[in-house]
Amino acid sequence: PYQVNGNLEIVLLAPVAHGDRFAAECVQKELRLVTGHVFPIVGLPEPPQGVPAIIMGRFDQPVMRNLLSARHLSTEGVGDQGYVLEVAADIVVVAGKDGAGLFYGAQTLRQLVVPVGQEAKILGVQARDWPALQYRGTQVDLSRGPVPKLSYLKKIVRTIAQFKMNQLYMYMEDSFRLQGQPLWGILSDRVSHSDWNELVAYAARYHVEIVPATEACGHMHKVLRFEQYSGVAERPHGHSLAVQDPHMLDFLNSMYEQMLPVFPSSIYNIGCDETFELGKGRSKELVDKDGYGKVYGDNLIRVAK
Repeated sequence: PYQVNGNLEIVLLAPVAHGDRFAAECVQKELRLVTGHVFPIVGLPEPPQGVPAIIMGRFDQPVMRNLLSARHLSTEGVGDQGYVLEVAADIVVVAGKDGAGLFYGAQTLRQLVVPVGQEAKILGVQARDWPALQYRGTQVDLSRGPVPKLSYLKKIVRTIAQFKMNQLYMYMEDSFRLQGQPLWGILSDRVSHSDWNELVAYAARYHVEIVPATEACGHMHKVLRFEQYSGVAERPHGHSLAVQDPHMLDFLNSMYEQMLPVFPSSIYNIGCDETFELGKGRSKELVDKDGYGKVYGDNLIRVAK
């Protein structure tokens, strides 16, 4: 194990890439929680000599490559978002293949910090770690009952990031406020646009994408129950959009145009599940003719486009 003492420095090897200081701050915070001391974060072109240090950096830094080689730590085969970690009696090294890798290495390091009286030690280990899955996430349902406050949504982001998840799906039916549509979500709790913007930016520091998950066919009763929207429903005041209605895509585009600037995620979940009314109203003739699967699939493609 590595014995933490009051002279410890958290060293970021220069040049420090964008976001890497935040990974170091996560380690700094963990050490403060355990020991009560705030250990300094310093940027240096070389590992310090004769000073206890946690060395952090990336594979592509020549200085880090030399350090890893000297300690016989291989980066060969380490995938994206991966890292190499060594905790020895004389040094702690965290090297990331990229920014996410360094962050996840910092999360593993946090788990190894244990209290020893008024001080702390870091459990000895060598690790080469990278995710088997590119996308790792969970979901928060904002469509049923009270919506969590921004502070709690941030707590969820911090928690899943510690477990190396990188996506948080926000399931929304009518809980995203749409300008120009005052009935949209009028009976539901909602998160403000400014809170959404703040959450997306906050999550990005933790390498978490906020992924919007809305509906585009079924699950639409909260909106379609109002007379204003019943004209684009499969059945009046029902649960599903009418896939043949010429205004249906305009209706969805008005929603996407307002949501996409708020959520710059690489993924958007369009829903289209639980379309149990399809073929039981305005699309009955089409479903009888072409089959449920084709009608559903054609609509899914239109919505995705």
